[in-house]
Amino acid sequence: MIGALAVKLVKAAKKRTPTKKVDTSKAESICRMERERAVWTKMHGFVTARPEPYQRECGECVITVPQATLLRTMDPETPSPMTALATALGCHASNVTGLVDRLEEQGLVERRPSEADRRVKHVSLTPKGVEARANLYDALYMAPPELAELSEEELAVLETVMGKLQKA
Repeated sequence: MIGALAVKLVKAAKKRTPTKKVDTSKAESICRMERERAVWTKMHGFVTARPEPYQRECGECVITVPQATLLRTMDPETPSPMTALATALGCHASNVTGLVDRLEEQGLVERRPSEADRRVKHVSLTPKGVEARANLYDALYMAPPELAELSEEELAVLETVMGKLQKA
């Protein structure tokens, strides 16, 4: 690991020139970057290792992560053009077509031609889709059970650190 190598370099440099001031800023910077990377790797692993709650929270629906993301992107009050959904998801319109097809088969969304331009299709949530979307949000923000294992002090520190990271 680069971090371990940097620590060895710093120690070796200090041993070789005990009376001179040694510039260890580059090695310390590498150590810091490696530590940040290790922390981020652990945070990412913790979040991505959670089993997707979407399937169990959608009742009888069988829903994938991309489909859940599409549902969460949609406004329950306003139909969205397919192109706007593709833009919001950062994907090609043909991908949205496939997602909407599968959600429509389950009765979660419906497609209608635009009143202004019949070539444009608008997608809206059905009542079942609105309920599924609400369940997805509930599942998404449900605290993982591992947080219950933290002490009050640890949880407070984590909350403070995460708040600081969100402000950055």
